[in-house]
Amino acid sequence: MAAAPLKTYNLDLVFLMVGTVRVTGGAEGGVIAFEYSQDDVEMMETADGQSIANVLNSTLAYANITVKETSLANKLLGTLYAAQRTARSVGAIPPLNFQMLDTVNGDAGASQYATFISPPTMDKGKTAGDRVWRIALPQFKSKAAHGSLLFV
Repeated sequence: MAAAPLKTYNLDLVFLMVGTVRVTGGAEGGVIAFEYSQDDVEMMETADGQSIANVLNSTLAYANITVKETSLANKLLGTLYAAQRTARSVGAIPPLNFQMLDTVNGDAGASQYATFISPPTMDKGKTAGDRVWRIALPQFKSKAAHGSLLFV
């Protein structure tokens, strides 16, 4: 079961690299939210009815990047997704480097194995809708400069 987002950042205030491309919100209100792939602990019940906490040590996280349909960031992410999808048809999916640095408080996160999960969600209305790109981040490493950590 996926946990709720741990931390959300304003895309305009972070330095975000996916592959060799710098992704920016361009003052359009984009956000990036991180979440675990699962809860930290799974509760199990033994045959005699005792409850046991099983600590899960997965380092898989997800980044959900929300941008406007008409933004440069959406076009950049679309190009990266298309390249990864094309490579998949020839063989294994080539992982991308993923690096994020919050320029306000110094929080940082990185994965060398970023993979787009699917095309973005699409929200059509009278104005340009939001697109949410979901990227899997295996072996995600992060640190928070102040306060609580993103991931332990």
